[in-house]
Amino acid sequence: MTRQHANDSDLRYIEAGVLGTRREVLDLIPGEGAVSLEQQIFPVLIARRQLAGYVTTQRFYDIGTPERLRVIEELFA
Repeated sequence: MTRQHANDSDLRYIEAGVLGTRREVLDLIPGEGAVSLEQQIFPVLIARRQLAGYVTTQRFYDIGTPERLRVIEELFA
């Protein structure tokens, strides 16, 4: 598996933060400390061929900073 970074010119999709999982996925989460879905959980699911994605044409609204959140709040007001 090769890893793409956000600055890769051929990057076409993003994970938009909307997830649906089976209860069994919770068993993959370590008992202590922080966990990264992308680095710790998704690779296991990929290896098991148990991870799927859904491509949508809906716009992605990034709310990762207070400034971007304000823009979205104004848009939906």
